[in-house]
Amino acid sequence: GKPGWGQCIVRCLTAIISMAPGFLGYWWVWIDRDNCSWHDRLSGTRVLRLPKKAKG
Repeated sequence: GKPGWGQCIVRCLTAIISMAPGFLGYWWVWIDRDNCSWHDRLSGTRVLRLPKKAKG
């Protein structure tokens, strides 16, 4: 489902923190078992790529 406002705020704030130590929070994706960054883990959210809906 869609994340709530609280989760969005936590995600944005921790994304900034993830950048501070040389983007370590983003590089973490390569070693995480679920391919989650720090802000994914801390906010309890994930970014998913969904297929496009057919026009019609």
